[in-house]
Amino acid sequence: MKKQLDNIYRKDFRTIRTGIFSQSQRELFNTSTKKENTDELIMPWHLISKIKNNIIDDYKLLHISKKYFKNSKILNKLEIVGNKDLLYLMDNSSKILPGVILDTTDGPIVINKNVTIMPFSYLKGPIYIGENTTIKDARIYGGVSIGNSCRIAGELENCLIGNFTNKNHESAIVHSYVGDWCNIGGYFKTADLNLDYSTIKIHLMNNKKIDTKMQKLGVIISDYVRIGAGMLTNPGTFIDFGCSLIQLPKISGYFDPFTLYHKDNFCEINSFLSQISVFMQRRDMNVTDELVDKCIQMYNKTNILLQC
Repeated sequence: MKKQLDNIYRKDFRTIRTGIFSQSQRELFNTSTKKENTDELIMPWHLISKIKNNIIDDYKLLHISKKYFKNSKILNKLEIVGNKDLLYLMDNSSKILPGVILDTTDGPIVINKNVTIMPFSYLKGPIYIGENTTIKDARIYGGVSIGNSCRIAGELENCLIGNFTNKNHESAIVHSYVGDWCNIGGYFKTADLNLDYSTIKIHLMNNKKIDTKMQKLGVIISDYVRIGAGMLTNPGTFIDFGCSLIQLPKISGYFDPFTLYHKDNFCEINSFLSQISVFMQRRDMNVTDELVDKCIQMYNKTNILLQC
């Protein structure tokens, strides 16, 4: 199975934030934390199903690691539904503007450093928001973990969002995984339930399929994916590394890495690296030699897999 999924996921699951922390961080904070069998946990959709409980359990670990967190003096000025003690801010650098409702009825809301939450946003825990992230006019309904330096608007529910990802306009993503450095256009929406309520199958490269055994699953989006405005994904859609989708009204199945789905052609590696360099420079970051080597290796391997 690992060989079959090698084209899908190229990260160590233990280092991926699957709540407030990654599994390796949980074990560092608390030596009694149960170690997971990563040979079994190799599917991205397994991460989604664990987010809500992970955030609740990780919040308890904050009491073990109090030196990393402290309550902010602004708590009394906020509109909080539920237990105020379940709202945790890293420090006073975050800005939560008037008109924001924070609901801890079903679980904690943990906000890292330098986060901005703009008016007319409703956040219902369990939620984690990474540092330097901006939330504007959003409805976030729990079981959501958002990475660092993201720009998020619209609706989210039961999602894992990576670092440096833009979802800056009205859209809805539910029961889904979104990787690092993704750019998602406005009015993008995910369907997460088959009309006959059957379990959802994921399509893979070369027409392979896996039954996820899940009744609800939206979309799996790998790193450096770009999606144009106004698109809809069917349940179980998978969009692989570095893929760009333009002017497709409905998305279903599997989309190959490094492919531009408008002209339906394979993006040359130098062109791809040039494009992501522009994207990263907008965040005052540069493409590293390590990233270049990784992309070239994946690009060459993808060429081979597509020819099989």
